Amino acid sequence: MHLVDMPLKLQILVTPAVMIVILFGLVSYTLHHHYLLHEDNETIRRWGRITDRMHIAIAAAQRMQNIAHDMVSAESGQMDDLHFNYLEQDRIFADSILYPECVEEMTMETRQFITHAEQSVKHDDNIDPQQVEPVLLALIPRLETVYNAFSAQKRSAYIDYYDSFQVNGTRLVNVSLILLLSCVLAGLVLSYWTLHIVRTRLAALLRFTQATQRGEFQSAIPPTGQQDELDQLAHGLHAMTQRLMNVVAIEKVMQGSEEERKRIAMDLHDQTLADLTAVIRKIDTLPSIAQTPSDGLRYDLENIEQGIRRIINDLHPRSLDILGLQAALAAILEQYAESAQFPDYHFTFDPVLEHLLTPLQKLCLYRITQEAVRNVATHAHANRLEISARAVSGSLLFSIEDNGRGMNRDAVRHHQGHGLPNIEERVRAMGAEIFWETSRFSTGTKITLQLKLQA
Repeated sequence: MHLVDMPLKLQILVTPAVMIVILFGLVSYTLHHHYLLHEDNETIRRWGRITDRMHIAIAAAQRMQNIAHDMVSAESGQMDDLHFNYLEQDRIFADSILYPECVEEMTMETRQFITHAEQSVKHDDNIDPQQVEPVLLALIPRLETVYNAFSAQKRSAYIDYYDSFQVNGTRLVNVSLILLLSCVLAGLVLSYWTLHIVRTRLAALLRFTQATQRGEFQSAIPPTGQQDELDQLAHGLHAMTQRLMNVVAIEKVMQGSEEERKRIAMDLHDQTLADLTAVIRKIDTLPSIAQTPSDGLRYDLENIEQGIRRIINDLHPRSLDILGLQAALAAILEQYAESAQFPDYHFTFDPVLEHLLTPLQKLCLYRITQEAVRNVATHAHANRLEISARAVSGSLLFSIEDNGRGMNRDAVRHHQGHGLPNIEERVRAMGAEIFWETSRFSTGTKITLQLKLQA
């Protein structure tokens, strides 16, 4: 896998991973040199133990020689003390000369000679000092020769240790500096590389969002192949933009539809309704002989006039433009309340909403209420209806609740046409959220609309 094609989290982990590898190499190299120095130091300590043992053995042998010399001319009363001293020195001599590390470094011939001599001078109750003294006289020079050889090995080990310490110490310092500088340099290069890649991809997202903010809707940002968090973010931005474009399109269509409805309503009011009023006035000027049939005709024409006024109001509510949203919603309820089957209703409205809602939002709320009240009057079989519009914590809470027979949204959507889809489209055009809930009454339906208000 090429570095550029790595997912974002792996690109971010590359820098610390490389630095950890370099530092691990530095630690391993340092431990290796520490082990070598430890081995050299252990060699020096070993030769130190060997020479110390040899020095003790020589001193013990010399004291044994002196004691044996004294035994030759000693009186019988002194023999016990001399035997005890000889035994003590013999044990020290044997422990030192037969020390495993000392024996290991001796040549075979020297080892055999010393072992035989040690047995010859070993203390017993019948020891003959005249036989022991010549053996010790021959043994001591041999021990001194071995001691000198071991001392030379010790000095050589010291020299090797210090030479190795200087060489390896200098090498360790140089390698450590090189690895640390490499670690820092690699960290800087890889960090810049990661930052460059991430900034490049974020810049593409930024250009996309800025273009969307200006209203220049662009095509989707092409995926980079990593399928990482930034690709998911780009996909999410594209999906949000598509939804925004759909909402904007719906809003423009609705605005165009409302403008057309307003134009038709004005044409009906200014032309058709004016012509119909003129006809009614002409009927009033007919001769009295035609009075009887003209009364029926006049009544029919007035009914037609009222029907046209209702159509005009449905096309574009003039009360919304003139009196405001509260009065327009109240007019809807009063219009349906004329029917005997319409339930008792309770309507509350927060007056501050008149100044916080845009004209489009007011019109959408009017249409939503109109559709919902029509459904209650036609299908709900309710005897209680409550409509509430409140401003709460910077948001509009608009609810319509009845105690009717309730509804199955999917079934209603399938069998009753465009009522519910129209409500949901207008909610989206407002930028609001809608919640379909069960009424707090024993039966019925509750529609709650929530919209963030602009101060």
